Amino acid sequence: MNGYVDFHSGILPKLDAEDMGAEVDRCVDILKILHKAKIKTVVATPFFNSVDNNVPSFLANREESYKLLSDKIKGMSLPRIIFLQLHFLILVMLQNSASEIQIT
Repeated sequence: MNGYVDFHSGILPKLDAEDMGAEVDRCVDILKILHKAKIKTVVATPFFNSVDNNVPSFLANREESYKLLSDKIKGMSLPRIIFLQLHFLILVMLQNSASEIQIT
């Protein structure tokens, strides 16, 4: 077997963390644990809240967070991190639908 895939991971560093260095190190530690468990690919699924955030801002923050982590793990033998745009689009649609539902 070539390894496993973690399909739902909050692996990206939180950009609002008080200590970004420690936050990125925490994410690297998680990737090391996943590597030991023979996880080869991690699908990053950061939380999106359509009430407090908009899609362009979320995507920019996600990209910045991914870059911070990617720069830190460059050259290390750790699982690769990918995104599934379809997963994100489904979540946005579901959240928007849920916010339109009115309970009387």
